[in-house]
Amino acid sequence: MAHDPLMFKWFNRDAVLCTDELATYRWFGGKMWNHFSVTHSAGEYVRTEGKLPVHTNVTEDFFGLFKTGILGIHHWVSEKHLHRYGTEQEFRYNSRKPRSAGFAFAG
Repeated sequence: MAHDPLMFKWFNRDAVLCTDELATYRWFGGKMWNHFSVTHSAGEYVRTEGKLPVHTNVTEDFFGLFKTGILGIHHWVSEKHLHRYGTEQEFRYNSRKPRSAGFAFAG
């Protein structure tokens, strides 16, 4: 398919892909080394395959923070520079410090 070269410029075929049940992911997952999915419509949100936890929490967390960053910092983005906003949010996500249990207070 024509999308293959572009897709795999950004995605490593050797990675394990964890998705929900959207049909598009089945096609994409078939081109990856390994693909697991959870069935949200049946109430399945996490399961284990061997020792691998299968869920979409990391993806949902990243895109939630991405949307919040766009709305809270930039307010508007241009398609021309969308990759730059994505790279900035990727840096922020990968540089965040883990929080300890309990409440965080500003002080």
